[in-house]
Amino acid sequence: AAPEVGGTLKVVSMNTLNYFTTLDDGVNDICGPLADQECRGADTQAEFQRQHAKLVAAILEMDPDVIGLIEVENNATDEPMEILVDGLNDALGEEVYAYVPTGAIGSDAIRAALIYKPAVVSLLGDYAILDSTVDARFLDDYNRPVLAQTFQENQSGGIFTVAVNHLKSKGSSCDAIGDPDLGDGAGNCDNTREAAAKAEVDWLATDPTGSGDPDFLIIGDLNSYDKEDPIDAIKAGPDDILGTADDYFDLVFEFQGEDAYSYVFDGQMGYLDFAISGDMVSQVTGTSVWHVNADEPDLIDYDMSYKKDAQDLLYAPDPYRYSDHDPVIIGLDLVYFEAGGPFSVVENGTVALTVPPRKMDLNEGALTYAWDLDGDGIYETPGRTVTFDATGLAAPQSLVVKVQATNSLGYSTFSAVIVNVIYDFRGFLGQVDNQPILNIAIAGNVIPVKFSLNGDKGLDIFAAGTPTVEKVYCPITYDKNVVEKYVTLTDPLLSYNATKDKYKFTWQTDAAWAGTCQLVTIELNDGTT
Repeated sequence: AAPEVGGTLKVVSMNTLNYFTTLDDGVNDICGPLADQECRGADTQAEFQRQHAKLVAAILEMDPDVIGLIEVENNATDEPMEILVDGLNDALGEEVYAYVPTGAIGSDAIRAALIYKPAVVSLLGDYAILDSTVDARFLDDYNRPVLAQTFQENQSGGIFTVAVNHLKSKGSSCDAIGDPDLGDGAGNCDNTREAAAKAEVDWLATDPTGSGDPDFLIIGDLNSYDKEDPIDAIKAGPDDILGTADDYFDLVFEFQGEDAYSYVFDGQMGYLDFAISGDMVSQVTGTSVWHVNADEPDLIDYDMSYKKDAQDLLYAPDPYRYSDHDPVIIGLDLVYFEAGGPFSVVENGTVALTVPPRKMDLNEGALTYAWDLDGDGIYETPGRTVTFDATGLAAPQSLVVKVQATNSLGYSTFSAVIVNVIYDFRGFLGQVDNQPILNIAIAGNVIPVKFSLNGDKGLDIFAAGTPTVEKVYCPITYDKNVVEKYVTLTDPLLSYNATKDKYKFTWQTDAAWAGTCQLVTIELNDGTT
């Protein structure tokens, strides 16, 4: 039986051993996006039926909510996914699974794909692809493009992004790009895989699907063992430094240790199939490799080539040896909350940061919160509401303040709020009064508009395009202030008097405004009006 990994969600990474619905006739090159490449996988309809049955049996046994598939036929349509999902749903007797429609991805004969349960998770936005057009370090003539899709758990609202990988194999040649086998055990193309790994963590740091959530799960066949350079590159995160806040963690190693394996080659075992995560690691309940393939002889797989009739009779439509790689199963218990914001605080002032109230999930209990107010990566300030101190912070600037939420089971997630540091605007002074006062002035004259920001902030304090003037309905019920003093237009229009700590803006009104009400809006470069 498939191992239990706990949690409320289950994600699986599985190699299909070339799931092609276009049969390989051994003569014509009719596969790939342009139907000009050699086919792989089943040679006959009988072989395909055997392969299909084993894949369906394996998926049903694992019962995943999201599946990342590797070595799927990369044709111009989604036919392989349609047939596989139809087979799953037929076996279940209802519409349980759906696939992420992508069509062809890249130019290789195989690609990555995703299947999910719509009743459990929903697609959040469009999928994203990492290839050479996104980052030149990712050579998609060698590595298959990465497929990333964001999902939202229907029950909790938790958001996470799955990135499915299949990097260049050790046995293929990279001599043409100066990346040969150096005899150090890493095989061919090690630098190619390492460059792709660095490109991927940098790409994920940009949130390519626009999820707004830092929970990323890297899965698939990285064609590297766990101590090799490409894996170290991913674990170091986008800053390329191990031991910092953006690190990723090898979940297979974290949960299964040094003896973990998913692949056996010439009697040697290790794992090329991974589940790797950063911030999301605190929401992972378990990760396990199901030894349903690597320990089994290829005598019982779907391939009928070179097998005698008696050997073919050993085949069974069960999960065993559906591929040569073992699947990786990951359990998740997503913690989800809205952090709130944005918040504004005046220079040298304070503001209360509050996580909005939420309906309690009975499965996870009440959430507790802790804040990293000083950006040192330590969540040292507990509470749903905390005080942010802007002492020494000058406007205008925006800060990202992170908050951690932990449920009663001990699983955590992170979010962030934006804190905007703004000027200490103390209202209009002198001839012009503040709203809701209606200021009465003679059209065509120049009005001195005075205000204070509690100090000299320079003369470049207005946002582009300000002030603006808009004709409005006259609020005749407002209290009125009559402007009695007018001035001549100055150059520049804005000046600062340090002695009085006042700004003065000379505003030229239009004689054509006589008998109307005009709303003048001044926007500062801190975003306030």
